[in-house]
Amino acid sequence: MIVGLIIIIIGPLYFVYFTDSFSDNLVIKFICAPVSIFLLYITYGQIRRLLIGPVITLTSDKILIQDKNQIKNYRWTDIKTIKVEEKTISEPGRSYAQIILMIWKISDQIPDTFNVSDIEISSDELRGLISKYNR
Repeated sequence: MIVGLIIIIIGPLYFVYFTDSFSDNLVIKFICAPVSIFLLYITYGQIRRLLIGPVITLTSDKILIQDKNQIKNYRWTDIKTIKVEEKTISEPGRSYAQIILMIWKISDQIPDTFNVSDIEISSDELRGLISKYNR
C-alpha cells in the first residue's frame, strides 16, 4: 500500500519531466512538482504514524507507553499519580502543542515524563481514558 502511494505520487513527476509528452507545456511542469511535494508530505505523516505503532496502550491492569523505541510498562497498582499536560511551544514562525504525560510511581519522588504528542486524541480525551482504565 505504501509503495503504491509513493509510485502514484512520484510516477507523474517522472512522466512530466523525463518523457517528451509534456515537453512544451510549462504550466503542467510548474504545477506537478508542488502538488507532488505536498502529497509526499501528507503521505509521510501517515506512513510515520503507521510505523510508530501505538504510543499508549491502556488495559485494565497496566499502561504501556512507547518511548524512544522502547516500551515502558506500568501496573496501575504501582502508580501514585498520573498527570497530562498540554504545553504550547512557540518557535519563530509557528507554534504547536505538545502533550506531556507524567507518571509518579509509588516508590519514586520524580515522575517519568513522556512526550505523547503523536497520539490522535486531545489531552482531555486522554485524561478521560486514563481515568476510565485507572480504577
